[in-house]
Amino acid sequence: MNCKAKLSVIIPVYNVEGYLRRCLDSLLAQSYPNLEIILCDDGSTDSSGAICDEYAAMDNRFVVIHQANEGVCTARNAAFKKVSGDFLTFVDADDFLEADAYEKVMAAMEDCGADACFFGWRRLYENSGSVEDTFKGQSGTGTAEEAVRQALIFDGYAGHIWNKVFSTAYWRENGSVNLPEMNPAFAVGEDCEWLVRMMRPYQKVVFLTDRLYNY
Repeated sequence: MNCKAKLSVIIPVYNVEGYLRRCLDSLLAQSYPNLEIILCDDGSTDSSGAICDEYAAMDNRFVVIHQANEGVCTARNAAFKKVSGDFLTFVDADDFLEADAYEKVMAAMEDCGADACFFGWRRLYENSGSVEDTFKGQSGTGTAEEAVRQALIFDGYAGHIWNKVFSTAYWRENGSVNLPEMNPAFAVGEDCEWLVRMMRPYQKVVFLTDRLYNY
């Protein structure tokens, strides 16, 4: 497949030293190599910031931002200013991906000429080690309106942003990517509210039921 398209991955980081290496290792293991991984350390008081710097020293695809603690919306907004990729996605710092996740997503988007991709996920329980696979998304392609409808289905693709990839083409101006900012006034559901705004200009979305993200 064509690996020329760059995928920017945004990861807000706050006091996740026990999980962060697993998350970042899953990105290093991706079979799709053309990644830009933007880590925003949101004023961590544990070793999370140092771990971010360690990975940046190891691999130049990692970009690190350190800022005072202002919350996840502000952290993602800070990362938006560093985005240069053709596509955008998100990972939470205590989650991880299957090794072929982005290869499958980018191939599906290329094959369909899609503006975005929604893909499957599973929930892991640390204490019991059990896996909950209740995902009920539908496969195929659809419009942005249909995609938003699927995003609002409980146990479907849901309103999360970490199981979705977005084209940045509609947000490019004079060679720069100017993404709509997240609204920090939303204490809950900030990603779903942003998702609806982000999807407005899109024409075609591809849906993959493959469970590629581990929450």
